[in-house]
Amino acid sequence: MTYLKSDMFYNDYRWLDTDNEVQVKAASAFQPDNGNIILYLINKLTINILDSKILEIIIHEYLPKSIQTINHVMKWIKEKGDMYYKIVFRSIVKND
Repeated sequence: MTYLKSDMFYNDYRWLDTDNEVQVKAASAFQPDNGNIILYLINKLTINILDSKILEIIIHEYLPKSIQTINHVMKWIKEKGDMYYKIVFRSIVKND
């Protein structure tokens, strides 16, 4: 499964290329408004559409502003992702 630009929950990202296939290095600076980086992270870390949507919300709403590299994003998600996954999932269920 590939999460696409058209699947994105938020629409406030900036897109550096018209092509979503962009090479991103793990040590690259993290830019929370860069849609290409967000898509890269979502596709690297999730396997289904629900998890992809939840991860996008976590990155958009909960990721600390102090995080500076993609490696740091992945480390933070591995350490704290489960807690935020539950928060977002409960929020989605409540709103349905």
